[in-house]
Amino acid sequence: MKNTLLLVLACMMICASPHVMAESITLSSPAIPPVSGGYQQPSYLKKIIQTAGKRINLDIDFIVQPAQRSLITTNQGDFDGELHRIAGLETYYPNLIRVPEAVLIDQFIGFSAKPNVKVKDWLDTGNLKIAYPRGWTIFSKAFGEDRMHQPGLNGESLFKMAAHGRIDIAMHTLDKGTYIAQKEGLRLYPVSPPFAIKPMYVYLHKSKAHLIDKLASAIKTVKEDGTYAKIKRQELFRFGLTDKAFFQSPLDKPGS
Repeated sequence: MKNTLLLVLACMMICASPHVMAESITLSSPAIPPVSGGYQQPSYLKKIIQTAGKRINLDIDFIVQPAQRSLITTNQGDFDGELHRIAGLETYYPNLIRVPEAVLIDQFIGFSAKPNVKVKDWLDTGNLKIAYPRGWTIFSKAFGEDRMHQPGLNGESLFKMAAHGRIDIAMHTLDKGTYIAQKEGLRLYPVSPPFAIKPMYVYLHKSKAHLIDKLASAIKTVKEDGTYAKIKRQELFRFGLTDKAFFQSPLDKPGS
């Protein structure tokens, strides 16, 4: 009887104990506000992905690295994944596995100091001098590197070059480019049409393959129940970011 009572008490203590310790991962990303900013910068996607992780008992931390270095170090297993990248990276980085639920719909576009600039064919840009952020695969694979197409250090430096006429077009995305122009006080205008409109995905290192389906499901639920849109809106408004360029994604609407 005594042994039975002890067994019952032990079971009650186990049931009353905290949940099983959460698994932890670290995702790498460039500091690209307002989506994935660094310290004291807007970073709505990081908050959204952390919220999704909590729903599957997964603690997610982040490290900031330049875009190209981020891919290289994550592919070699120094970190557990990438926060937001285009589909198809596994072709170039075979140790990375895409989580098959989009976390962004990005409009990749050019910015120019001249209003109403139009590019008929992004694969034949003629005499336009174009620069893009180093490590952005979508641009490097399309443009390569030559006299008229050059990678640059980061969005801020490229936008200043465009504003001062040293290049014709600085490539970026609509929302992140709009943030840079506003922050730096630069008069730049979106070029039309967009270079591309692409869904963006979390990638995990193959050592974390067991998390792929669970994380995909959690990301889907935060979109469907409106949490995604709510967190994004709160984070952007907290920094006074209300430009319509920040709210042109179908993911901003619950159920998308």
